[in-house]
Amino acid sequence: MEHYFTENPKSREIISEIKVLAFGKSYDFFTASGLFSWKELDKGSKLLLESADISGNARILDMGCGFGAIGILLALQHPHAAFVLSDINTRAVKITALNIKRHHLRNAITVQSDGFKNIQGSFDQILLNPPQTAGREVCLRLIRESKDHLNQGGKLTIVARHQKGGKTLAVYMKETYGNCEEGAKKGGFRIYESVKSP
Repeated sequence: MEHYFTENPKSREIISEIKVLAFGKSYDFFTASGLFSWKELDKGSKLLLESADISGNARILDMGCGFGAIGILLALQHPHAAFVLSDINTRAVKITALNIKRHHLRNAITVQSDGFKNIQGSFDQILLNPPQTAGREVCLRLIRESKDHLNQGGKLTIVARHQKGGKTLAVYMKETYGNCEEGAKKGGFRIYESVKSP
């Protein structure tokens, strides 16, 4: 059975368009069947988007970008920052590339990658809505491997349902980074953030 984290989906591709309300405006996006939350931006992603604290010319990774809403909307708001949007799903990467072109972005690229396999360089911040449907071990691996791809002082920011795995992920983040702060919460979702210390 295929899931949104399937690398090369074989299911029928239905491309459509949706509107995403963010930062007081409405934005048009292409989306497609077989992608995570493809009919509307999910509540967890909305909270992650609203909570992202992007600074100056930071380099940002949107890990598991789906159709690209988080990375693209933040790139539009922060033109001096550089964004890499990645996903294991080749269909997601294709749709994200269409959306980057649609919004005429020069500070965002998309990369197909299983975790960090094809990710180059390091980042000031990694944004992640962990694919909990893929299983806890996948989520823990992404948290663990993120540390090797953050600059000193860089942040891993994730969103998860607190009562449905989020507490476990927060504990693991603290074990991995030595710190984990809880941030905004809404609708059962919560933001967790760890900083890579020297």
